[in-house]
Amino acid sequence: IILRCDYILSLWLHDVPEYTTEFVVWILIYSMINVLTIPIWNGIQAVGKLKKYILIGSGVYLMAFPINYVFLKLGYTPVITFQVLLAVRFVYLFVVISILREYVNIRMSEYTAKVILPIVYVVLCTLLIMRWVNGLFIHGFFQLLIVSIISLTVSLVVIFILGLSKDERNLFFAKILKNK
Repeated sequence: IILRCDYILSLWLHDVPEYTTEFVVWILIYSMINVLTIPIWNGIQAVGKLKKYILIGSGVYLMAFPINYVFLKLGYTPVITFQVLLAVRFVYLFVVISILREYVNIRMSEYTAKVILPIVYVVLCTLLIMRWVNGLFIHGFFQLLIVSIISLTVSLVVIFILGLSKDERNLFFAKILKNK
């Protein structure tokens, strides 16, 4: 979607308003970061310590408003609001992990190594490969389908190789062999 956003939006809207493509791309990137907070929220709910999480986490997250106000007053394009929101959400993620560490035995370095880095490797590797693949095809509906199928295949392979640990890959094969 990110690589073919202009074309997809032109199919849907015909006349794509200014900044729409950038908004969609940044919303998709934001969504990828935001989804990382769901397990943290579940952990906080499990230990029943919501007050500190909500107060501090919300305080950090609400910082996006004054920061965005300053950037917009300085004349930045509206796209900056999503970029700031993404940066604040990333800070928020590490702040709420720090809060969770008070109640659960979780180390920031371990979380980064086992959760964040595999995701970063998968996203960057897939993006690099797909940027190259995307450049091989002109814009058209059939080409969109081909690029989408290639993207799905590349994503699955890269996730399997870089995103899963050896134990997770072994579990995957054990489940497949068990179901045969």
